Amino acid sequence: MDQSIFEFLRAEVNRTHEEYVRAKEQFWKIAADIPTGLPAPDGTQRVGNAARAQTVAMVSYTKALRQFNAFLSDGTVPEQLLNSQGKPIAREKSDSEGKSKKAGA
Repeated sequence: MDQSIFEFLRAEVNRTHEEYVRAKEQFWKIAADIPTGLPAPDGTQRVGNAARAQTVAMVSYTKALRQFNAFLSDGTVPEQLLNSQGKPIAREKSDSEGKSKKAGA
């Protein structure tokens, strides 16, 4: 298994999950801000915007999970990580990754 692809996909899952959690919290914060449960016209817009943001975040999170699971289960590399010849794009290691590899060698 290509460790750099694994790390990239795992980071995407974590990033998109955090975005989803923030969007969900924002939605519920806005919804709770309407005491009667019946929003004023501008409140309706705010709730709608927050709901759309939550949906977009959930779609991104779901996509990241599907890509990560496909890579783990059968080694499928997402298209955005393939070059024009269909080979995985070489991902450069950061300095900290290189240093930890050298230290363990």
